[in-house]
Amino acid sequence: MIKINGILLQLDKAVELANSTFVQERSMSVILFDNLIEVQLYGIAERKFSLDRTTWYNGVRIHSLKKRNDTLSYYDCLLKFSKDSKVINESDFEILKYAHSLRNLVYHKGILNQTKIDLAILLYYDFICRFFEKLPDSFGLIGYTNSSDSQEIDFGQGIRNTSFADFKKYF
Repeated sequence: MIKINGILLQLDKAVELANSTFVQERSMSVILFDNLIEVQLYGIAERKFSLDRTTWYNGVRIHSLKKRNDTLSYYDCLLKFSKDSKVINESDFEILKYAHSLRNLVYHKGILNQTKIDLAILLYYDFICRFFEKLPDSFGLIGYTNSSDSQEIDFGQGIRNTSFADFKKYF
């Protein structure tokens, strides 16, 4: 539950900032959306790599050590791996690559172009809305359970005491 709460809190804050009248706050939402997607793609790649290992009867890995290291170290390689692994399609690959370049303008150069920031928000939000429909399959969240140190969060929908299986109601 703590992982889901983190995803939902970050998503909630990104949406809140995206709806701000201040371009500075909207630029922060671009960073949060981008990070949310990157962290999820990174987790998927890690899980795929953990299943690709050698055994006494099967000694050749599908993915080389260099590919593993590059995928888990560089955003472009992570996107390419996600596309090649059919986690995202070609269109989403191009969209995320472009949106990330807009994020880089904000994050690395401090450029606050309202049009580009709003475009990045729309691209990220569209992707997240489509991608989050596959949450249990994509993010491996089925394995997570409620724990005593993690409480469900009410984002104003009045949803309380729901079971883990109902986490999509939050979204």
